[in-house]
Amino acid sequence: MIVFLIPVCHHESVEDYEQIWGLLNNTLMSLAGQDCPKWHAMVCCSKMLPIAPELPRRQITFLTSTRRAGFDNHMKDKAARRLACVERVSKVGLRPAWYFMADADDYLATNVVSTILTTTERRHSIVTLDTGIVIDSQKQSYVTTDDFNDLCGTSVAIHASLVHSTIQSEPHIQTLLSEWRFPKLLAGKFCQYHNRHSMAGFPRAAYVLHDQNYSRHMWDYSELMAASKPLTNEIREHFTLPVG
Repeated sequence: MIVFLIPVCHHESVEDYEQIWGLLNNTLMSLAGQDCPKWHAMVCCSKMLPIAPELPRRQITFLTSTRRAGFDNHMKDKAARRLACVERVSKVGLRPAWYFMADADDYLATNVVSTILTTTERRHSIVTLDTGIVIDSQKQSYVTTDDFNDLCGTSVAIHASLVHSTIQSEPHIQTLLSEWRFPKLLAGKFCQYHNRHSMAGFPRAAYVLHDQNYSRHMWDYSELMAASKPLTNEIREHFTLPVG
């Protein structure tokens, strides 16, 4: 089983929390569209809103946290919420083989869960999704990039045994968890001891630009999107993208 750790920003830290929650629903729908049912989503948020009725509720666990961080502490806030999810896993009876870092506004290809579970056999390993797509805010065009794990937080899975052993031995676990946003930094820290499996060559995740992307405050996507192509129905289906 793969457990997805999904932190949702504090409802008072954003202009439109309903929009954020809608994006979360879309992300959960992309999990529901997986061709393998061996997944569970752990969502840590400050305020719950209704979720889409067609979502598989038994495969989603919500926990609340009142912690709030400003923009400068955004990564520390996400790290704390991810850690809270990890700590709750055993209490709800889950025994994952992998933890997957996921943001609340991204999309996964329908075969990500099955591919990780069937092609990665070594324990204590890291899987990075190196190839992915970036989609424009109107969901009309996209561009493929092989540097996806530099752009998107939904791009790394870590074997559960490595996560739990690190929690026991790493005194600054929240710092480590915040680095999961940048898989290459994490890989650089661990790959001298553990094997990294790179899933490259075919897009496995999608990052959609919107007005509340934190990364849009830090990076200019105009040069990347200049090479974009029209978004096809095949791409929409592959990532379970919402209509409109």
